[in-house]
Amino acid sequence: MFKSLVRDFLERVRGVPRSYRELERSLTLLSVLRGIGWHKSIRARGPVDVQGREIPWFSYPAIDWLESRINKTHKVLEFGAGHSTLWFARKAAHVTSIDHDAAWVQRLRPRLPLNASVILADPDHYVEAGGRSKYDIIVIDGIRRVECAQWSLRRVTRRGMIIFDNSDRQENADGLKALMKAGFYRIDFVGLVPQYGRISCTSVFFRDVAYLKIKEQHSPLGW
Repeated sequence: MFKSLVRDFLERVRGVPRSYRELERSLTLLSVLRGIGWHKSIRARGPVDVQGREIPWFSYPAIDWLESRINKTHKVLEFGAGHSTLWFARKAAHVTSIDHDAAWVQRLRPRLPLNASVILADPDHYVEAGGRSKYDIIVIDGIRRVECAQWSLRRVTRRGMIIFDNSDRQENADGLKALMKAGFYRIDFVGLVPQYGRISCTSVFFRDVAYLKIKEQHSPLGW
């Protein structure tokens, strides 16, 4: 515990500006983060955008890319419920989330709109709780991620996508390999995540190259 506290302290000290120029640029960066809602996520104790609306705990580049590729025909399944459930509900036809944390599920359910639901599943039956339906979008962001990835191969539609969060973690490597071996295209979105000052990777897997086409949309940078 003590070693962990010392490591965290030293990591933070490393970020202290060491010149006026560094201080100026650091304050500019903080201003940019405030402009995308990063500070608001800290106050909200969960990921939100600058308007205070719930967003996923994905990397910011992944959120921006997904914004224009989810539509009201999509049926979504999430392994791991949260603010992302509310975000998908605003954009998709229906979202079903699976979570193993009873207290968290109890807190989340009253906030769900009519097109969203959460299934409470114990860890031993977590993956199977997804059932036998097909889904246009499957999100892997909970426990047992390698097994969830293997299950998703049989349950994602031909033109669907699989979103694998925290794909930079070594314990998820076998799940990523299973998706790649099955012939999926993969895009890694590396960047900051809401609320936390760390870099993470969210990977998107798909077979349909139409996802690579740039659609007309407002720039995430505001122009």
